[in-house]
Amino acid sequence: MNYLEQIDEILSFGNRSHNTIKAYKTYTAPFFEYCVHSLGKDPAEAAPSDIRTFLLQLADERNLSDASINHAISELRFFYEAVLGREWNARQIPHRRFKRILPYVPSRGEVQVFISSIEDLKKKAMICLLYSAGLRISEACRLKCSDIQHSKGRIHVA
Repeated sequence: MNYLEQIDEILSFGNRSHNTIKAYKTYTAPFFEYCVHSLGKDPAEAAPSDIRTFLLQLADERNLSDASINHAISELRFFYEAVLGREWNARQIPHRRFKRILPYVPSRGEVQVFISSIEDLKKKAMICLLYSAGLRISEACRLKCSDIQHSKGRIHVA
């Protein structure tokens, strides 16, 4: 049984979804190819320096973000720990630090301009409700008339 099949088997046994199983092979499959074709080694024989070189090349070729590189590190860690039963040294292959970018929050004026540009009254009311109550779209879709208490100015979100 090859390594990719072993990854499939372990993740399937853990009742992971098809998409999760597919995602776990995003970077392990190229790593296996890199080991065999570039290093002439079995992936189990790859040293931490080989893994770091692969990750740097991958980041360069695909222009990966730090979060994507961390995903690749997690996949390789899973391979070494779950499939090979080897210990992973996080000091030799650490996750990358990255700056978290806060979402853009429009000003009150920008929101007013956006809402005033909507001509359909039903859509405009829905956008106003979403914005003023801070609701997610799924929460607004599940609202019933009985969930809105006009006299108290409350909305019950389930």
